[in-house]
Amino acid sequence: MKLRSLTDLLLYELWTLCDAKTQVTAGLLQMSRLASNCDLVQELKAESDQAKEHMYLIRTIISSYQAIPPVMSSAAINGLIASSEILFDRCGADGGALDAALICTLLDVLYYELAKLERLRLYATLLSDWQTVSMLNTVLDDSIKTKHRLSELIWLCADLNSASSPKSIRTSAGTAAHSAHLETGSKVRKKRQGS
Repeated sequence: MKLRSLTDLLLYELWTLCDAKTQVTAGLLQMSRLASNCDLVQELKAESDQAKEHMYLIRTIISSYQAIPPVMSSAAINGLIASSEILFDRCGADGGALDAALICTLLDVLYYELAKLERLRLYATLLSDWQTVSMLNTVLDDSIKTKHRLSELIWLCADLNSASSPKSIRTSAGTAAHSAHLETGSKVRKKRQGS
C-alpha cells in the first residue's frame, strides 16, 4: 500500500500504534502473572486497562478520517515481545530480577509508544487537526505518568533482591550510591503506603 499523503501517513502510524497496543494489552496480562511484587501486579493490570482506553481513543481518531485498511502487525513490538520473552526465561524464578525485567520491558514499550505519539502529534499539528492533537496529548500524558510510576517502582523491585547487590558504590562526589538507592526506595515505599 502506498502512502500518498500526510493523512495516509498519520492513519498508517495510528494503525501500527493500535496494533502495538493490542499486543501489549495481551502481554501485560501475561506479565502480571509472572510478577511477584504486588505493586507491580497492580501497575501491570492498571496499564492493561489504560491501554484499552488508549485503543478506544486511537480508533476514534481513525474513524474520523477516510480510513486506510488496518495494518496487521507491528514489527517493532513483535521484536520487543520476542526479546522480552527470552529475558524472562533467563531470569527464572528470582522474583526481584524477574520483576525488574518486567518493568524494564514495559519501559521499552513505553519509549516506543512515546516516540510514536510524538510523531503522530507532529503529523496532526501539520494537518491542523487540533482535536487529534488533544486526544494524542491525553494518551501521551498518561504514558509519561506511567513511565514515572514504573521508574519509582523499579527501586522496590531492586530492594527485593538486595542480598546480591553491592553494599555501596562510591561516586565521584564520594557519596554512597547504594545509600541513596535505599533512601529513594524507602521514600517510594512510604509514599505508596500513605496513598
